[in-house]
Amino acid sequence: MKKHRRRHQTIDGMPIDDSIKSEVVHITKQDVRLGAKKSPGKCAAALAAKRQFHADEARVHLGRTYLRYGKRWTRFLTPVSLKAEIISFDRGGTFTPGDYLLHKMPPAKTLGKQQSMSKKKRKRPIQRRGPYHVFVGVRRRMERNLSSI
Repeated sequence: MKKHRRRHQTIDGMPIDDSIKSEVVHITKQDVRLGAKKSPGKCAAALAAKRQFHADEARVHLGRTYLRYGKRWTRFLTPVSLKAEIISFDRGGTFTPGDYLLHKMPPAKTLGKQQSMSKKKRKRPIQRRGPYHVFVGVRRRMERNLSSI
């Protein structure tokens, strides 16, 4: 019987933990003014999160937000409202200051969990998803940069 080795995700060799509670980040006009476009570590949301949560580093991506404390990263789910502001900001538009709720990771998306496969055979064929929309002109996806141990 094969033993399954648990895979851990890391950023720059530092482990990632899932957040255990949701947090509200307050983005100010000054954060927007100092923020850089197409930069997950220097955008308005990252500057606000770093300031507000006293984090050593923050990276805000379209799907996930990462905060680094010491040698560990904490992972949050980026809300849809913040994702829309990031897309607008990266494309040269404005970023609306305000409060955005960074969601804790839902159980189905936590790290180290594997989807269980049903032992029963499917009675109907698996339906394929149609093409999905890829956002252009915005920061690159974080998932491409993660390394696994």
